[in-house]
Amino acid sequence: MDSLGKRGYNISEVKNYWLKDLSYKGVNTNLLTPDGYEFELQFHSPHNLEVKEEMHKYYEEQRVLDPEKDRAKYIELQNQMDEIKKKNKVPKDIEKIKEV
Repeated sequence: MDSLGKRGYNISEVKNYWLKDLSYKGVNTNLLTPDGYEFELQFHSPHNLEVKEEMHKYYEEQRVLDPEKDRAKYIELQNQMDEIKKKNKVPKDIEKIKEV
């Protein structure tokens, strides 16, 4: 992040999903380029990236469902993601990364 800052990139947002009760875990940072374009940079440990990728197919299937109309399938997919997320290993000092 220091290297990007020295090149003129600015942080516009930091989301620490380790601090939230969600299936997805990671630290997502939005950056502004020197030209004003915004992009997202995600930080994952190698192990937790594997867990995220294992969960992603269920997420993609769930996100297009209507939670009311497709309630049973929606909950089934959520339960599958909740089981997979148990494999995550909490990174040391992750609580020190504050949201912006």
